[in-house]
Amino acid sequence: MTKIKLLFLCMLCTTSLLAQDSQTSTRLLDKFFIEGSVLGTFKQHDIKTFGLQLNVGYDVLPKFHVFATYEGTTSLLDKENLKTYAETNILGGGIGYSLFRDPKGGIVDIRAMLGTSIGNVDWKQTTYGIGFQWKILKGISPILGLGYRHVNSRTSSMPDMNVVYGTIGISL
Repeated sequence: MTKIKLLFLCMLCTTSLLAQDSQTSTRLLDKFFIEGSVLGTFKQHDIKTFGLQLNVGYDVLPKFHVFATYEGTTSLLDKENLKTYAETNILGGGIGYSLFRDPKGGIVDIRAMLGTSIGNVDWKQTTYGIGFQWKILKGISPILGLGYRHVNSRTSSMPDMNVVYGTIGISL
């Protein structure tokens, strides 16, 4: 709970710094975005994770946005030649800052997110992530992402993990 309060406080502090940007959108609907992606991680502790990610966000300021995220993931385990899997549903949120905008409408963002597992899942966890995302064009566009993620496991049979992840998807 303290980490969520700290994240909220950081969002409030950065809002006043970012408010000086002159690029503004006049239409309210232009400030909302929806992203759907396929997510995958590199192997660590004989575990590989893949799944689907959905982000719904709002551009608070021209270069600053907040988003809610949902992930449905499956982790493949290969321990002692026994192959099995664990499923997780993660609900969370995050903040993002646009580092670069090109004339064709492409955007490179840096994002931080926090999420926790919900429901009756095989692997209970809290996930912290930071990464870069590239929206290639303005409007409906492909997106690519790469980042680092820490998984704090709350299931005794599953280890904590530090992994590099990648995403590929579409933004509306």
